[in-house]
Amino acid sequence: AVPLGPGYRRRKMREISGRVGKSRRPECWAWARAQCHLQLPLLSLMLGLLSREPVDEVLQIPPSLLTCGGCQQNIGDRYFLKAIDQYWHEDCLSCDLCGCRLGEVGRRLYYKLGRKLCRRDYLRLFGQDGLCASCDKRIRAYEMTMRVKDKVYHLECFKCAACQKHFCVGDRYLLINSDIVCEQDIYEWTKINGMI
Repeated sequence: AVPLGPGYRRRKMREISGRVGKSRRPECWAWARAQCHLQLPLLSLMLGLLSREPVDEVLQIPPSLLTCGGCQQNIGDRYFLKAIDQYWHEDCLSCDLCGCRLGEVGRRLYYKLGRKLCRRDYLRLFGQDGLCASCDKRIRAYEMTMRVKDKVYHLECFKCAACQKHFCVGDRYLLINSDIVCEQDIYEWTKINGMI
């Protein structure tokens, strides 16, 4: 037996695809893939979850005819991602805020108003449920927010629960349940609410 070497599959696929030509008929490509026994994995996004699936079961066209949703170049890589109804190079599918590669940081991708976010940035911006801890209304992707521990607030809701004063940079406050109380009203607020 002749050792095939590490580049054998790639060379064999090129040779076979040259014979198949520019045909876009699925049966030609299925035959070509079967000839070199090449299994190309595909990461696909199904209901927000990334999962591995064999290309043969998902694609009816060769991977080299796919266009990346990020850089708009053809995808010739062995591995690629499918998310937001588009195909991506692994390097091109990244969080719009921190730039981390979304295929590496977990199995979830958050997509809100055209922004691709990793879980950490999504939770940082919108909290666990996407609701303001003060008014219980939805936080939209374009709204400015304030965050205290695991609570997220609309910017306009981030004010003292007792005197309704908005906070400035450097102001001290106390978080009591979901209520934010300024330094001047802490004693009064705790007394009114039976905490003293």
